[in-house]
Amino acid sequence: MKINNITVQAPLAENFKINPVEQCKTTRTASGRLVKNVIAIKNNYSLTYKGLRYSDYQTFLNVFLAGNSVPFTYLDNDIERTATVFIMSMPRGIYQDKSTISHGVTITLEEV
Repeated sequence: MKINNITVQAPLAENFKINPVEQCKTTRTASGRLVKNVIAIKNNYSLTYKGLRYSDYQTFLNVFLAGNSVPFTYLDNDIERTATVFIMSMPRGIYQDKSTISHGVTITLEEV
């Protein structure tokens, strides 16, 4: 898995979710029938880690703070796919002990 062409730790398969979202415009006809004009189907990605190396967390954080869209590359059924995404959120747990692992991290990406 890569973000901004930098290799990062991939989450376990069951912790990597792809959610297709329809971008559309809807209107109603005079009869009340709903008419939908689909503009695009874009993916939202959710990456959840019980433990993420701090160096990988820092890579995601740097992309998030920069606020730019970046390439995101991942394997889907052994097929490499790349999408341009923004990192939308990345909450994590806070621990008192200094650690090289960030705990309870969920990174949400939205395709441009």
